[in-house]
Amino acid sequence: LEVRLMAFDVSAATAAGAQALVDGVTEGQLAEVVALVNSMHTGKDFFEPLTVESLKERLGRDPQYGLGHLRGVTDGGKLVAVAGSWDKGATTEQIHVDLATGVETRSRGAVVTDWGWERDYETAFAGLLRSLAAGAQALGRDRLVICEPRPGMIPDPGLPREVIAVSLFTPSFDPPEADAIRGIYVDLLTL
Repeated sequence: LEVRLMAFDVSAATAAGAQALVDGVTEGQLAEVVALVNSMHTGKDFFEPLTVESLKERLGRDPQYGLGHLRGVTDGGKLVAVAGSWDKGATTEQIHVDLATGVETRSRGAVVTDWGWERDYETAFAGLLRSLAAGAQALGRDRLVICEPRPGMIPDPGLPREVIAVSLFTPSFDPPEADAIRGIYVDLLTL
């Protein structure tokens, strides 16, 4: 039983073109945001459905993640893809030490939160991810991380990526059958 995280290298992201189709989300669109996020993740293990009130509360918890950090793509005036970007790297640094060589690597990243898209708008969401990656790069971050509830779910934004698998196995109980899991969603704001 594993949680899959997709870490995109933002060094190849460019602001040119990535921002063209992406807009900020307004408070008046929060019900649309909630509908997109819930429709994308309801039924996945560990997902807690949002309400407009719970989303507003989330957006007020941390100065690095507020209404101004939600981005969306519209088509015909309708929000069809949405994602938030939390600058986790503003306060958290990851330090990795290669035990074989002793080489220490430090990194700071941004995290994709509260995301979803309408059916048939995967390409719009991929463009939104490129835009968020360009924004993370502008902040001096080296990666953009998103939870991928099941393999192949996240559309390819055309950026180098690494899959990070976090095991949830515990010897105290048997893992469920693989076909019983419809996807595992982890809220990266609380991880």
